[in-house]
Amino acid sequence: MPLKMLRPVLAWLLVSLGLAVLLVGVLLGFDTLLQPQFDIQMHNTYFVVQPVLFVGILFILFLLVIGFFMLLRSRYPLQTYLLLAALSALFIATITCLISPLIAASMGGWTIYPPLDATETLPISPPNPYQLLLNGIYVLQLLAVATFGYSSYQVGKLATATR
Repeated sequence: MPLKMLRPVLAWLLVSLGLAVLLVGVLLGFDTLLQPQFDIQMHNTYFVVQPVLFVGILFILFLLVIGFFMLLRSRYPLQTYLLLAALSALFIATITCLISPLIAASMGGWTIYPPLDATETLPISPPNPYQLLLNGIYVLQLLAVATFGYSSYQVGKLATATR
């Protein structure tokens, strides 16, 4: 691969990584980025996570967004569609394996002690703010699946056109 073709891809990767580190540094503090882990407390749930996780998730998001704009102005559509398909698949896996279980675990549920009679009605639970966040994550996942499908279709179309 000539250096001329590699230069935009390297710029794309470096800009995405720089934006991810900068955003996490601004939101959490740059001193937090240097620590091996930090603590998040939401109500009565306590999480210990690594800052690298947040940087990685934002890095993948920025790669997808910037990659989409690069796709619109690319001279090399086959390579761009292949890269976009791979990044969409990585984003889908990230949401499925990391983000969705974390939010779903924090949603929890009601445990009523002592158990109620079968004739009593259960109290109406208050609206859960995590449900809205989880629904937003699912929408992002569906968009990533659509992006993956579209880019895979374009790869097939371009590959058959070049034969």
